[in-house]
Amino acid sequence: QNFETDEAPDDAKPLPVSTEGYCAADPRQIDKALELIRKSRYPVVLAGYGTVRAHAGESLRKFVEQFDLPLATTFMAKGILSDKHPNAMGTVGYTTHDYENFAFDKADLIISIGFELQEFDPIRINPDGGKPVIHIHHFMEDVDKHYPVAVNVIADIPSSLDALTQAQPEKIVRTERLEKKIRTDLHCELEEGSKNSRFPLRPERIITDIRQVMRDDDIVLADT
Repeated sequence: QNFETDEAPDDAKPLPVSTEGYCAADPRQIDKALELIRKSRYPVVLAGYGTVRAHAGESLRKFVEQFDLPLATTFMAKGILSDKHPNAMGTVGYTTHDYENFAFDKADLIISIGFELQEFDPIRINPDGGKPVIHIHHFMEDVDKHYPVAVNVIADIPSSLDALTQAQPEKIVRTERLEKKIRTDLHCELEEGSKNSRFPLRPERIITDIRQVMRDDDIVLADT
């Protein structure tokens, strides 16, 4: 059926939209999550598409900065934190072992925010299932042995992140930056082909040229 050619009925009306909000996070779960984050030596944030749906970008940025956390996104959440941000590592989940996976290899805690299992199999970031997960979403996680949830924070995502940020009065500064080498390696790979003029064009050259003319709020659509 081709909906583009169908005419809308004269009596058509928009469907009602529920405006009921999600509840605030349970303070006990916030405290448990805080305890894990503070004890962790190599925590890593994974942001999924739920952060985009919840318009959690600003709350996510403040949370990441307050706790000084490296952040990777799924492909569906790409852009929720600017690639220019010093804590941003890039996207994860498409290839078997990309640059961002090295941070998850070393991680002793995964802070999963708005992630859902249909975005990618968590075996890619937690192959032996030994890394505990803080699951922050507005619904419970799907059961998976590679996604062992230690703490569930089930509530409105921005409100949960704001509660965690406000509960940490002083900014944490981490001396060992997991994302620093990853950002450097990604930059070097892009830079290597950025001036290559051979035909067909290399992906690195295409990405570099596009980025030079794009604003932060621009969107690129690409087919595989």
